Amino acid sequence: MKPEDIVLFHLTARRIWHFFSTFVTESENFLPPDNFQETPTPVVAHRSSPTNFGLYLLSVLSARDFGWIGTGETIDRIEGTLKSLIRLERHQGHFYN
Repeated sequence: MKPEDIVLFHLTARRIWHFFSTFVTESENFLPPDNFQETPTPVVAHRSSPTNFGLYLLSVLSARDFGWIGTGETIDRIEGTLKSLIRLERHQGHFYN
């Protein structure tokens, strides 16, 4: 792998984490929004999906591995998300998409 590829992957991972660290908050029940629209005006899509849940949880662990967050924040974020997931309605055990 080329050094510039490693730099690109690292910067991409950092941008993804920035999205999650910005938008996954207590006011959003620690669940990631589906998307953020920048234009024509900034709008957060206040819905999510099982795919978003999984990507977010993996991103939390990756942020910890990269050293962007500490163990305490990692635990707080995962715990907050799991508490919200427990309360979500499901169909035959599966989260709605």
